[in-house]
Amino acid sequence: LVSLSEGVAACPSEMRARVLAMRGGRRQGGAVDPAHVAQALQASLARGPLCMRHWVAHAQPLPIPVSFPPVFAPSVLRHGDMQEAGLPRAGGGVVSAPVLSQLATTSAFSQQLHNEAKWLKSAKRSAQGTKLLQSWGYDAGEIEEVSDRLHTLIKECDNVGSSDFSD
Repeated sequence: LVSLSEGVAACPSEMRARVLAMRGGRRQGGAVDPAHVAQALQASLARGPLCMRHWVAHAQPLPIPVSFPPVFAPSVLRHGDMQEAGLPRAGGGVVSAPVLSQLATTSAFSQQLHNEAKWLKSAKRSAQGTKLLQSWGYDAGEIEEVSDRLHTLIKECDNVGSSDFSD
């Protein structure tokens, strides 16, 4: 895993939440049914205690812009399939490719949730904070819903492994 959050190291053994997305799954030169991909993603997410799990499988591959630099090896075919060794390469560049993306969080996510809940609590207690939240389109009921959801997520992340929460 590669961390995209400044100051937060990648730590796959400490994952608290995980999202997988597969676009344009292919096997043996043909498209794979998203339902089959979904089963594989769901099985992958079933391993280990996580406070949030989510997956997406979509038949549409990721389109590659014409101006995209030629970063693909000569063995990658037009739609992202791998060419068998020894076969002549078909003409044309790569126009689309299957993509598997993963988003994962660690215990640092719990601290961020605590900080956001604290900020929201402070904001809803002041007239200026309430006015700001309302300018963002949140009424009092919605602010309470967001607060409740933050506290549920905090509880689940702090107690990871003690429940089977899935969202």
